Amino acid sequence: MDNMPECIIEVFKTDSVTGNPVGGAEFEVADSTGKVIEYITTDVNGRAYSQVLKPGEYLVKETKAPAGYSKDETQHRVTIKEGQNALLQVKNVPDTSVHITKIGASSKAPVAGAVFELYETCGIEPCIKVGQYTTDEYGQAVTEPLAPGIYKLKEIIAPAGYVLDETEYEVCVKAGEYNNIIIENQEAATLTVRKIDSKTGKPIAGAVFKLETASNKLIGTLESDANGEAIFTGLTAGELLEQRLASPYFESLAPEYEVYGELPGPTQRAYIRRLVQGISVHGYELDQYIEKYAKGWRFERIPLVAGAIMRLAMYEILYMPEIPNGAAINEAVEIAKGYLDDEVVKFINGILGSFVRSEVPELE
Repeated sequence: MDNMPECIIEVFKTDSVTGNPVGGAEFEVADSTGKVIEYITTDVNGRAYSQVLKPGEYLVKETKAPAGYSKDETQHRVTIKEGQNALLQVKNVPDTSVHITKIGASSKAPVAGAVFELYETCGIEPCIKVGQYTTDEYGQAVTEPLAPGIYKLKEIIAPAGYVLDETEYEVCVKAGEYNNIIIENQEAATLTVRKIDSKTGKPIAGAVFKLETASNKLIGTLESDANGEAIFTGLTAGELLEQRLASPYFESLAPEYEVYGELPGPTQRAYIRRLVQGISVHGYELDQYIEKYAKGWRFERIPLVAGAIMRLAMYEILYMPEIPNGAAINEAVEIAKGYLDDEVVKFINGILGSFVRSEVPELE
């Protein structure tokens, strides 16, 4: 202070818990009428200095809190006396709010409208409810400041088009840290059942369909509409998969499609479940790889069958080490030959080859 000019305001910012200096806090300095003079920011030593000011009364207020801290909303009155500097000491309370981030499991995009409840942990249920929070358009929800400790977080309402996450998450709130939890919502699957006249091909309304899991758990009952459709929504990938692997589904399609003539055995079913559920979770990641090596093609422009084949092969390469890379690529190419023209088959082979050489060279 010996070499500093007189008649200034010095702000000294510290952590209310540790007493350590806090840098990066921005303050507004205004005169007694509220007219802003300047903005100052604390340095690594927790100090900020105003310009030279005339003796009198001034208003100082924090306008931006450092990362990990709650903003001090107090408007401080500071008086500068003739020939003296004024020292304002301000403490920052560590931000103990919980920041909830909700994203789609496949898209990784923010998800709005997810409703969460937060509870204190306790030895006897029910525990004390802290509050209820809904994610905004950015997939964010922020609680009020909390006492450091362990809390329980659970989703109670899923956004439209997503499956409710019934996991109970344990959240450890620490003072002075950015307490963030990222939770993924699995996009819901849709099953459309169409009822038509076998001779005319016209839709049939009023047919009642019952959807069950493979273990005979009822999912729902619907009646076909004027278009002959009964649409089951809000299904998990697992529920839809079990329905597709059930005997009635295979029997209904066997007369038209040879591939449904034989029900998969236990080993095949396990493989199919692993693939479908894994691709459901990692779909966004796989699509980014496809787009990266498609040389200017956006994923949406790639034929659906080609995209599905490449997703399958890439998932096997990344997450099923028991399957050799060459076998995964060769199988993908053989499947593609049965559904796509030669140019698209070459396109698939080229992308998968580039993917392996660049992303998993140690396994090549």
